[in-house]
Amino acid sequence: MRLTYSDNKLKLLIFILVMITLLKISHATETPYNSRYVVITHADTKNKTLSISELQGIYGLKIKAWDDKTPITIFSTNPLNQEHHNFCKRVLGVFAHQLQRAWDRLTYSGRAISPTIVSSFEEMRDAVAKTPGSIGYIPQNELTSIVYKVKIISGDDHEG
Repeated sequence: MRLTYSDNKLKLLIFILVMITLLKISHATETPYNSRYVVITHADTKNKTLSISELQGIYGLKIKAWDDKTPITIFSTNPLNQEHHNFCKRVLGVFAHQLQRAWDRLTYSGRAISPTIVSSFEEMRDAVAKTPGSIGYIPQNELTSIVYKVKIISGDDHEG
């Protein structure tokens, strides 16, 4: 079987479409290292580094205190807000509805306290700055010196 000019064009077109699709997929799945969000804590919080699994445990309401036994207060934007959905997917690696289901299950059963919902990133930054032991997230461009930017690492070990 001999390939004709149009067969080669078709193969080239398929190759280009596959490459474009792969490129879009790679850009759609941001990691915490290239996400536009930063995780912030109160300046006195001793944990300056968190692993992804620790961050998931905190936002999943399973880790309730820092290493020094200070209770963790979680701040979040409205779960119906697109920014919350983006943070969940891009940083935590879960869908917002999955996180909400876990929050509902644990808070309704009395095993955890629901995160405090704030109406803006400015409010979140200010609340984290004023609340010892607190954690939140904001866009990189909202970061100021009144809060501490947590280093997120991919492994399960952290520096503390």
